Amino acid sequence: MGFQVSPGVNVSEIDLTTIIPAVSTTTGAFAGHFRWGPVGQRVLVDSEDTLVKNFNGPSANTYADFFTAANFLAYGNFLYVTRVVNANTGAVQARNACANGSYSTGIVIKNEEDYNNNYLTGVAGAGPWTAKYPGLYGNSLRVSICPSANAYESTITGSCAFTNNSTTVTYTTATGVSTKVVAGDILVLGPDRLQLKVASVSGNAVTLQSKYIGNTGTQSTTTRRWEYYNYFSSAPGTSIEVGRNGGSSDEMHIVVADEDGQFTGIANTIVEVHAGVSKALGAKSENGTAIYYRDYMNKNSRYVWWTAHATGGANIGKGHTRGLNWGTGVQSLPVNSSLSLGRDGALPRAADYINGYNLFRSAEAVDVSLILGGASDATRAIHIINNIAEYRKDCIAILSPRKADVVANSGYSGAEVDDIISFRNSLPSTSYAVIDSGWKYQYDKYNDLYRWVPLNG
Repeated sequence: MGFQVSPGVNVSEIDLTTIIPAVSTTTGAFAGHFRWGPVGQRVLVDSEDTLVKNFNGPSANTYADFFTAANFLAYGNFLYVTRVVNANTGAVQARNACANGSYSTGIVIKNEEDYNNNYLTGVAGAGPWTAKYPGLYGNSLRVSICPSANAYESTITGSCAFTNNSTTVTYTTATGVSTKVVAGDILVLGPDRLQLKVASVSGNAVTLQSKYIGNTGTQSTTTRRWEYYNYFSSAPGTSIEVGRNGGSSDEMHIVVADEDGQFTGIANTIVEVHAGVSKALGAKSENGTAIYYRDYMNKNSRYVWWTAHATGGANIGKGHTRGLNWGTGVQSLPVNSSLSLGRDGALPRAADYINGYNLFRSAEAVDVSLILGGASDATRAIHIINNIAEYRKDCIAILSPRKADVVANSGYSGAEVDDIISFRNSLPSTSYAVIDSGWKYQYDKYNDLYRWVPLNG
């Protein structure tokens, strides 16, 4: 090979025809079972991080579908994903978590369109908030509303006693502390003004989450604060537009927390802070942003839908131009809601997957090149071939054999090959589908173990 002995310009001709560029036009489509995210809605995902952000990580029931999508995203950056859940009624159905733990009816809000069409005016009995999507993950959420300046911070008048190395604070009966403190509130105690969080309130006794360490003593007044007060620069007051119309006390602050740590890995992590939203319908901020809390939360929260006004407040939801006092009623304490009753439901049926794949049937609605089959059985695979790929005629289906055909096949020697062929022969002949030959043993970094995953991703 020639080379230069002195500095200069060397022009070389290199054959690049053997290199396949990762062109963005290679768009995949996949319907999969995930534990969080919109159901029955196409979501364009460009990386594994985005996949996790929208649908969360893998579990024992969802890993095959999760890694099918994740493996495609290791070399491609355009994948339409639609989440499927078991839509059958009864105990097998996936459900959204809600604020009322006694709501036996259950609720299923699939996605934004479903909410706007069926639940925008509220859900009787579900409580103020419902998790954005079906699944157990919703049970990890806690929503706290600070509806007034008094709920933000107040002074409790009445003698209380506290003891060094104890979690109990005792008030006199006349104080009526059970109506002035809720679990989660912060009490400022002792000469050192220690801020300690309330675990529970029963009668005249307040139990703290951690021990009071300081001088044993009493005090005649106690400063009480909303547990999230330090996330805001000031207490809620009156929004500018409502004030201009003669109204008052329409603002409130809202915090969404990951109480059980399912989303963040750390319990009680704050995931959303919404300051100065309004109880007044149609209210806007000074820059024109709509701040009526129902509409604001529905648009901006990634975790919850509004489903009812919290009880106690007056005039909530009335027009912002009416010159009302939105601070009347019982609003002197925070309104805390720990969501519950969410569930993943049973594993999706073939019919549930088919409904998901049908979102890719129209070539006019969505442009895709590859349809990933995931861990498809024959019913699902046949539908993908006949009703998606063959119908569109502008994409191909990529399929894998069944797991039992190739993983721990207990048949005779060579049974894997025969079972793969048998599965292939159960499918229609087509120019719009290909089938690979196996599953791979892949490390699951989210759960620190290895999983068998279909190769079609």
